Amino acid sequence: PVRIPPRTQGLAQMQRAYHRLLDVLEYIPGLLIGLIAIAIGCDVALRNLGFIGLKGMLEIIEYALFALTFIGITPAMRRGAHVSVDILLMRAHGNARRMLSVLIGLLSIAVSAMVCYSAWSALGDAWSSGAMVYKNFIFPEWILFAVILGGMLLFTVELLRQLVHKARDKNPASPHETISV
Repeated sequence: PVRIPPRTQGLAQMQRAYHRLLDVLEYIPGLLIGLIAIAIGCDVALRNLGFIGLKGMLEIIEYALFALTFIGITPAMRRGAHVSVDILLMRAHGNARRMLSVLIGLLSIAVSAMVCYSAWSALGDAWSSGAMVYKNFIFPEWILFAVILGGMLLFTVELLRQLVHKARDKNPASPHETISV
C-alpha cells in the first residue's frame, strides 16, 4: 500500500470533514422551505376556519428565510447552483480567462471577508451590550450575527478553495466551472 505523509492525511481528513459538513448543510434550506410551506398552509387553514392565525408565523418565516440564505450559500456555491454574471469571462479565452477568474475570486474573497469582519464586530457589540431582539419572540441579537458570521466564514473558505483550483487550472474549460466533490 501507498503510504500517505501525515500532513497530507490531516489535510485530506479536513477536506472530508468540510465536505460532509456542506453535505449536511445543503439539506437544511430545503427542509426550512418545506416547513415554511406547511406552516403557511396551516395558518391559512386556521384563518379560513375562523380561528386566529398562528402567532408569530410571519416572524418565524422571516428568520427561516434569513437562516436558509446563510446556511445554503456555501453548498450552493460548491455545487455551482449560484447566480453567476460572467459576461466578461465569456469573452475572455485561455490565460486571460484564468487571470480574470482569479481576479474575480480575489474580489469575492475580499468582500466576503469584509462581511465576516462586520458580522464579527456586530456580534461582539451585541454580545457585550446584551442587546435583545423584541418582537413576538425575544432572543439575544448576537444569534443573528452568529448565523451571518458562520455562513460567511464557510463561504469565504469555499471561495478560497475554488480560487486555489482556478489558479492551478492552466486551461479552464468554462468561465464558471465548479469543483466536483
